Amino acid sequence: MKDYYKILGVSPDATEEEIKKAYRRLALRYHPDRNRDPEAEERFKEISEAYAVLIDPVKRREYDEMRKRKEEFSYSQEEIFREIFQKDRFFQLFYDLIQEFQRYGLRFDQKFFQKVFFGGKGFFFGGVFIFGPFDFADVFSGRKEETSKKTSAFDFIKAVGKRIKEFIGGEKKALPKPKDLFYSLTISKEEAEKGTWVKIAIEREGKRELLRVKIPAGISSGKKLRIRGKGEGGDLYITVNVS
Repeated sequence: MKDYYKILGVSPDATEEEIKKAYRRLALRYHPDRNRDPEAEERFKEISEAYAVLIDPVKRREYDEMRKRKEEFSYSQEEIFREIFQKDRFFQLFYDLIQEFQRYGLRFDQKFFQKVFFGGKGFFFGGVFIFGPFDFADVFSGRKEETSKKTSAFDFIKAVGKRIKEFIGGEKKALPKPKDLFYSLTISKEEAEKGTWVKIAIEREGKRELLRVKIPAGISSGKKLRIRGKGEGGDLYITVNVS
């Protein structure tokens, strides 16, 4: 499990302001234009992932709980980046960062944003392909004359957030309400003590899906396991019974 506190160089009881300062300092240090180390870009992405989790109160609480239990965090890096760019507070931090980047002549344009945070590709959100290898400004503004390179990095980020939010809110484009699924599983005492892998079949979105699930060693009867994203737009909760 990644230690996000160690990655940012802050303590587990760090305040939001301390987390912001640590991220700002490291982002400037590891920006690929400033740091020629071949691993700088990956490091930049890693500290951004850590920041995205620790600055979000909900994700931070969940991360802290799983960290204590030494369990794997349930969010992938793609999910973390996808969700954090919906939050206005993250835009504000980047607004401050962009000003510093510009003073040092560092990039934070469309190509940099797309390459570093989304691997040069797009991603699906609510069944809609949001980004892709095309001119972002043209997509977000809908006006060809506004696709010049003069579009500021902050305007671009705001456009990204606006575009995403069109698919998570609003009367005309509201997504269906997420629905969690629940499953009950029975394992033996030996399996509970040593841990095991099980296969379960679930029905979601009208299709049958086979999942391979890891049962951690020492699990107690009645314990619930959460598999993110395996519900009807929500999560799958598995209740483990030991007999």
